[in-house]
Amino acid sequence: MPCFLPNAGMKQFFAPLSFPQVLNLGLRVNKLGTSSVGYEVGVFEDGKDSPAAVGGYTHVFVDSQSRKSREMGVELKMGLQKLLQGTRASVKAQL
Repeated sequence: MPCFLPNAGMKQFFAPLSFPQVLNLGLRVNKLGTSSVGYEVGVFEDGKDSPAAVGGYTHVFVDSQSRKSREMGVELKMGLQKLLQGTRASVKAQL
């Protein structure tokens, strides 16, 4: 059974946020390889164009038993390509 393992992570905070503010999240894939994916999540105060925080990870697709990297499936890769930076796909969510 294949799975993703985190390889690297980062986060940066630019402005304070607090409950009960409405937040908008933006998700993008920065790099898509044959066995890894790098992505970022931007956290925006509702109505603002600049993020209050940005975080990201690089995940490697591995075999769950051997923990060796393996090529991700075509269907998974096609789904991630929709979020690849520079494409027109957009997904919105509110907290």
